[in-house]
Formats: sequence, structure tokens, C-alpha cells
Amino acid sequence: MKKNKIEIPMSILSFFVSLLSYGGMLYIYQKQSFSEPIMKAAAAGAIFALPPLLSLTAMHISAHLRRSIKIKLPKLLSGMTILMLFLSFAAGFAGQLLYSLHREEIENKEEISSDIVIMLDDSGSMLSFADVVHAAAMTFVDGLSENCRAAAGIFAAKVDAFEGLTYMTPDGKQKIKDLISKNNFAGGTDFNEALNKAYDCLMGNNTQNTRKTVVLITDGQAEIDDSIKNKYLADNIQLYSVRISGSEGAFTNELIDFVTHTGGFDTAIDLSTNSDDAINHLAQAFENISVVVDTETVTNFSDALMVYDANNTVPSILIRTAAFILLVLFVQILYFRKLSAGSFFGDMLFAVAASYMTGIAAGMQLVWLCAASSALLLFTAFTGLHLEETSNNKDS
Repeated sequence: MKKNKIEIPMSILSFFVSLLSYGGMLYIYQKQSFSEPIMKAAAAGAIFALPPLLSLTAMHISAHLRRSIKIKLPKLLSGMTILMLFLSFAAGFAGQLLYSLHREEIENKEEISSDIVIMLDDSGSMLSFADVVHAAAMTFVDGLSENCRAAAGIFAAKVDAFEGLTYMTPDGKQKIKDLISKNNFAGGTDFNEALNKAYDCLMGNNTQNTRKTVVLITDGQAEIDDSIKNKYLADNIQLYSVRISGSEGAFTNELIDFVTHTGGFDTAIDLSTNSDDAINHLAQAFENISVVVDTETVTNFSDALMVYDANNTVPSILIRTAAFILLVLFVQILYFRKLSAGSFFGDMLFAVAASYMTGIAAGMQLVWLCAASSALLLFTAFTGLHLEETSNNKDS
């Protein structure tokens, strides 16, 4: 016996069998309506497992029919073949789930409501920013959906006025805006009073499946008691801070760290110049908070099929390439039980090419070109293998 590469005619036969099986299965997939992610993943698994099996079957038939030179192939029906098919199916199945998985933000539904408390600094230093801050806060309130409840308070050294939680109907919004427009603009700043009042409001009126949020608008700085921090963290209350004038001081980092740990974020805006950019920045800060408290991030599955999708972004190519590489490695290692460094790097190169071509072909809606990309991947993998051959000729 001597070793030789799998003969080209045999691999060509395998290529056409792969092409027909890939193309046929993609055609069937297009005609069917697989709405469930599991069914789509199962279809992708079948697309990964069946063509290699049919290609190897064709190679066995070709090898059996040759009279002079016989290529010694591993047994087609064996435990290793079954394992290869199972893992190939798993690569397609898992790859499809990962490929179609995506996260998106959706508007709150009625059963996922938000309770929001706006605490507005009313100390003397806020006087010069009052009109701009009040207008931005009222716009924020107008943007809240009716299934949200909101409360508002104005504070300095103590909480001067407070309006409790009310649903954001037109009447409810007007109540909150009326409270925001009140002002004294006197005294210093005490965050503890304001944050305690907001906490008591949220926890005293809490309903199930309600997101709890506090928005703190201030130009001052103050120490925050550890007991308040612990309560907010223990009861999953998100805190957002909007710091006017961008002032920095001893307690700035303390506030930012606290806000971040609750899952909110801090925004610093310098309104001392009263510039249009600063005003727009303030409006954007409120809009960002509105988006966060008024939406929910969910995990969903797209309709895209991994092996027939025009998406050629880097993540998409990486997932497709990884799945293609696993497919070829399973065939070479588990069935042929042969793998060299050269063939491994060749597999990687052709897997990247096949992945990219798949995206291009899908974008052009060329099913058979897409199938040819996958079939060519198996063809190159087979032709790179050295297998034993036996000869019935005396000269061989």
C-alpha cells in the first residue's frame, strides 16, 4: 500500500453531491416558514450534517466502482461517523442560535411599568439656571408614557415641596410640572433629605414588576450617608444624577460612584455660559434618562439563517467561519482521522472565504452560489487529505 491524495474526480463527484444537497436544502428552507428559533436552528443543523454524509457516500460509491486503483476509505457506517454527524448538526444548531441572537430595546409594556421620582435642587445657586433646567425637566415629564408613575420634589437644606406618585396621564403630568415650576432658591444643599424622601415614596407605593428610578438634578455637592446608599442598592433603585455647572469637589466622585453602582449614570453640564451647546446637552441628558427608564432591553432571535444571510459584518463572519471550521474539522478528524498543520490552516482560509462568499451570494439572492461556497469548502478539505490506496495492477 502507498499513500496518495484523494483523486480529483472522486472529489469532484463529492463536490456536486454537496452542491445539490446544500442547494436543495436551502431551497426547501426558503419554501418553508420556520417561525420558531429552535426549528431554524434544527434546519441549520441539518444543512451542516446531511451534505457531508451524502458527499462521503458518493466517495464510497466512486471508490467501489474503480477497478484499477482503490482508495481505502474508513467505514461509512461506524460510531465515529455517527459522532461526526451529531457534532456537525450541533455546530449548525448552536451556530444558528448564536448567529440569530440579538438584543434590542422595546418600549415598556403595561405590565412592566416605571416609578420615577424627580428631585430638583432649589438652593440659591440654582437661580441662574432655573428657566433652562425647569424647561428640560418638563420636557422629560412630557416624554414619559402613561403606564409610568412619576413624583417630584424640590429641595435645598430640606425638601420644600413634594408631589407623590401619579400616572403620567395629561392631568398627572400637569401636576408634576406644576410642582417643578415652584421655587424658593434659598439655602444650602442636603442630598440625604432628598434621597430619603424619594426612597420613602418609591417603597411606600411600590407595585410588583415596577422599575424604581430617582433623578437627582443639582448644582451642589453634599455627603451621602452610607445607610442611604445601602438602601438604594438593596432595593434595586436606580439613581441618575444631572450635575449643573459641571462643578467638581470633594463629594463629586462619591456621587458618581454611588450612581454607577445603582445602575444609573451621571451627567455633568456647564450652564454657566448659557450657550446653546450646553442647553442642548442638558436636553439630551434628560432624553437619555427617559429612554433608559421607559424602555426594556430584551433578548430576541432574528429571522436570518446563518448559511444564507447577506449580513457580512465582522461578528456574522466570525460566527459563520467558526461553524464552517468546526464542520471541516469534524469530518477530517472524526471520519478520516487525519489532520496536518497545512490542512488546518487551509481549512481556516477556505472557511473565511466561504463565509464571506455566503454573505455576498445571499445579498444577490443566488441560492446556488451560496450552496457552491459551502460545497467548495468540503471539496478543498477532501482533496487535501492523503489516504492509502491499493492497486490491482501488477505495475502499481
